[in-house]
Amino acid sequence: MTGSRRQDMRAPSEGTTGSAIAKGPARRGVGGAGGELPWELAMTASDSATYHRVSTPPIFISGSLSIRQLPASVMKRLGAVIDKELPVVIGDAPGADAAVQRFLADCGVRHVTIFCGGSVPRHNIGIWPVRQIRADAPAGTRAFHSAKDREMCRLAGVGFVIWDGASQGSRANIRRLCERGRYVVVYLRPEDRFVTLASDAERMAFLASSIHSDGV
Repeated sequence: MTGSRRQDMRAPSEGTTGSAIAKGPARRGVGGAGGELPWELAMTASDSATYHRVSTPPIFISGSLSIRQLPASVMKRLGAVIDKELPVVIGDAPGADAAVQRFLADCGVRHVTIFCGGSVPRHNIGIWPVRQIRADAPAGTRAFHSAKDREMCRLAGVGFVIWDGASQGSRANIRRLCERGRYVVVYLRPEDRFVTLASDAERMAFLASSIHSDGV
């Protein structure tokens, strides 16, 4: 990593607690041939006003509660994140969140920040820095947990959603990222394939065919 990418991060925004998004060395050589994504190019075109002093905004990785084990193809894509030492923001839910956390922790990744709604995250497998995003909603409800998802969508330059095709939370994250014009990679578990949303036309077509308003 260059010296500029090792600069200290900004303090958390007002109304939140926890550490700023962490960065640090990661284990190399996980992605392998064919595992890379053009995320760096996508992120250089993102908004300049980000949570980081460095030029690279984080990747928001999310997924469905029903997905508790990562397919090999998803782990290969995550290898590109590890190889490029890109910052990651992720939630604390069981299912895909916990599975991705476990994979990143096993690979020794440090540039991860956990977002949660409660005072203590439900899962923080790598003992990474935590940001609590408070919500004006009863604990445990969808509205309570969606507050942190909205914040991660706001901060992210890129989204990677591991979707079972039915989860309303994952559906909402795809919609939020698309509405912000972000580069989004969606893994569709029922079809075992990836969909890349890199242009406005691709995002609009995917939203029209697959995303329905869920009110969150």
